Amino acid sequence: MRVLGIDTTGPHCQVALRDGERIVAHTSERIGRGHAERLAPMVADLLGDIPPASLDRVIVTTGPGSFTGLRVGLSFAVGLGLPHSIPVLGFTTLHIAAHASPHPTAAFTQDVRRGETALLSKTAGHIPALEVLPTEDALERAANAPHHISDPVPDLIAATDLALTASPAEFPPTAFYARPPDAKLPGGIDPPKAHAR
Repeated sequence: MRVLGIDTTGPHCQVALRDGERIVAHTSERIGRGHAERLAPMVADLLGDIPPASLDRVIVTTGPGSFTGLRVGLSFAVGLGLPHSIPVLGFTTLHIAAHASPHPTAAFTQDVRRGETALLSKTAGHIPALEVLPTEDALERAANAPHHISDPVPDLIAATDLALTASPAEFPPTAFYARPPDAKLPGGIDPPKAHAR
């Protein structure tokens, strides 16, 4: 199975290509901003002579992260997959970290600002949906876990591995927002609520 991975949730712009168990290529640039300008050229360079229609799946990180970065990655992934009928899957950064971690029980946290922290508590290998809590509460719960990983950089190699067996229906490419963004859709409508996996 050939899988393209995309991450634009943070200061890094990442793309990766997996073909079954083999990692064909992985590129990561710390750019801060400007994902919209860099993503398409990075994907084009990564694929080279490989036609997009030959991809079996596209995965994209869904947050937490910046509103603009999330929209860039999600829009590109869906725009690439839709015309070729390629399934597009979305994973939160903490779900990816939990999948990549060798620890069967651990807490994963990410600061989402304004006094709140996203928390995912992996227990005995089970990875549940993440929660957004007041930072004090999230860190108190994380402190009770045998392992605590905070603010992980998304492991795109692990994400493409996860995509080999994950269900597109269970992991749709829907942005995870810790709270409604300040930006509004036309007509003053709030974007849809977060998908927390």
